[in-house]
Amino acid sequence: MRFVGLRHPLHGLLAVLSLTLAAVPVAQAPVSGVTVSTDRMDYVLGMTVTATAAIAYSGSFVQIDEPARVEWRNGTWALARAEYVPKTRISSIAAESIASWAPPAPGTWHVNVSANTTNGTPPTWTGSGAFTVWDPDDYVIARGIAVATDRGGYERGSPVIATANLTLLPGWLFGNVSRLERVQFNWYYPTGAPARLFVNVSVANGEASDAWSPDQVGSLYTVSVSYLGNDSVSNATSFPVFPSTTLAANVTAGQSVTWDAARSPWRVCGDLDVAPTGTLTIEANVTVRFCRGSRLVVRGVMQGDGAPSPQPVRRTTASTTTRAEGRSTNPSDVTRNSAEETPKALLLRIVPSSVPARSNYMSISDVRRANSRGGFVEGNWSYSFPVEF
Repeated sequence: MRFVGLRHPLHGLLAVLSLTLAAVPVAQAPVSGVTVSTDRMDYVLGMTVTATAAIAYSGSFVQIDEPARVEWRNGTWALARAEYVPKTRISSIAAESIASWAPPAPGTWHVNVSANTTNGTPPTWTGSGAFTVWDPDDYVIARGIAVATDRGGYERGSPVIATANLTLLPGWLFGNVSRLERVQFNWYYPTGAPARLFVNVSVANGEASDAWSPDQVGSLYTVSVSYLGNDSVSNATSFPVFPSTTLAANVTAGQSVTWDAARSPWRVCGDLDVAPTGTLTIEANVTVRFCRGSRLVVRGVMQGDGAPSPQPVRRTTASTTTRAEGRSTNPSDVTRNSAEETPKALLLRIVPSSVPARSNYMSISDVRRANSRGGFVEGNWSYSFPVEF
């Protein structure tokens, strides 16, 4: 049946019920606790303090839009700063609020965080955390440490010096550097076995050093460092240890010198000169390593039992990209290495010859460059020598 111009008898009742239902509030689980923590307990004046409030609810909650009140108070509980920080839902029964501030003075400080039991409905739950801000002259905080060895590679039995640095990068140190305490050094063989442990060294001017002489050959020795002061920061580095070498000397006029395999590898450090009328003989299977910036200048004769080598370029370490270069002058023939450290260097390896003895003379009159990406040394070589660096 259709009513025209008449009011349905239930119309008013439905309107009342509709208004009544709309006025029923959404259920809110009340806040059951607030816990406050800071990112550390001690700070140096000028550092930023980050406080996190964990807000717990008694059940599943919906009131996430109302911010928490954060109060920063000094040692006498005087209010220094107040702010409202949004809540972030963590789970169905937890939220958090995060605030940061740099206190303007040293001393004991408190951070209070309050949340209403329900939206806009006191009472409030309040959590509190305490921390200390130190005068920069009275405290030090270390937040980073680096360690490096004095060279990129070492011979067996030679000393390795490792230096820890706590001031290398900005933001690593807050406060008085003279208050830094000790650094612990631990040395390990390539197998991971301990070699030298628990060496505690006092810090001076932000650095501490320790030295040790490895007694075995290996590619990945490790030295780790840990700061033993207020903060625990650690780091480590690795280095290779190579067989001992024999230091080569100049070949003077009229002198004949042999670099024999029994004493290989041979090491060239600085400029090594083969004088006119001097003769340098390199035996088969001899390795020659050059220190950083070293040269072999042949003005006399360099000879050996050699043949073209099929061995490719290879690196002795992977930590540093290095480069070997060669050049020729007249009348002297020069090979130059620009690698960083021994044994990242130009290496000449003579392999046993299957060619006639008359071909044993090795010409290096047209060395142009060494290919650092792989391959043989380029140029008109009577014998090709692979390059290690």
